[in-house]
Amino acid sequence: FVAYTRVKILDHLLFSSTLSHPRHNRCDEHLSTHLCKGQCNVLCELRTIMSATGPVSELHTQICQKFGWSIKYDINDDGHWEVQIRAGAGGSGLHTFTSPMRASSMTKKAVKKAKAEVASLALVGMRDFIRVLERRPQRTLLEVVENEFRSVAILDSTDAAWNLFWKSSPTLVGIDTEGNTMRSPPVLVQVATESMVILESHGLHSTLSRNLQRLLDDDTIVKVFCDSATHNDKISLGISIPRNLCGEAPIVDVEAYAAQVFGATSVCRGLTRIIELCMPQLDCRVVKGTEVSRFCLIEQGFHAQLRSPSDLTSSEREYAALDAWTTLRAWNLLQKLDATTQ
Repeated sequence: FVAYTRVKILDHLLFSSTLSHPRHNRCDEHLSTHLCKGQCNVLCELRTIMSATGPVSELHTQICQKFGWSIKYDINDDGHWEVQIRAGAGGSGLHTFTSPMRASSMTKKAVKKAKAEVASLALVGMRDFIRVLERRPQRTLLEVVENEFRSVAILDSTDAAWNLFWKSSPTLVGIDTEGNTMRSPPVLVQVATESMVILESHGLHSTLSRNLQRLLDDDTIVKVFCDSATHNDKISLGISIPRNLCGEAPIVDVEAYAAQVFGATSVCRGLTRIIELCMPQLDCRVVKGTEVSRFCLIEQGFHAQLRSPSDLTSSEREYAALDAWTTLRAWNLLQKLDATTQ
């Protein structure tokens, strides 16, 4: 009850402080619709951490969620409870901790006790491994990919830019949006190939450009997203959500593919965690960098709409373009990992 009350107070405070404008005075169940991606992620993580108690919750929320690891409890062939933590691809990324006692009962109380026991074993067994990871220096996403990204052209959505896009005959593109409350269209749409990113704003227009709509309708070009669990980006672009988001369909998602390669998680990993898992050789913790607040303010109605992408500062353009380009990069890295670990 106490944990529940603390979470409800947190919800109320965050809701009141970020959505005090009258037009956002909605019930709690619509909160995520009006918060930007970063605010929603913070709320979800605080909600789970504040209600966490015991080794099972500690392992799940403070360790596995933090590093983007999957976790699975099961009874092995010898009848012992075990927990499997996947901290990377392949056999070397799988850590298994097994109870010395055989499972003797499947009552709710016995299962809870058994999971707590193996979770405690995992917390102790992975302590040194976790300490090594936590000592690693932090690097921003831009710093990690800077050598490759600096040669990428960032272009406004013009006929000339789209002509270059179509001439390159892309078969795979990364797509991201900014300022997105699942309304159509969002504040900004970013479309990335390996060599260019097109930025398209819709502040003064209620429809997507002809070229962007052509891209979305073209089933021969695979569109890669790294979306939230509610598929905000896809829905804001009028895309129907396919059942399989990690296959050869024209709409795929890095989060879904990461779940296939690294195991499923209870919350979305996020782009930086996925890049970190795909590139263990980095020997650093990858962080997003400074989030651009203007997109959130436009999304919430507290800032004037963009007239065109040229309204953005160079850092804002870079931030937006990097998201779409790195989404495409993450998909390619996952494909390579998937091929080598099968």
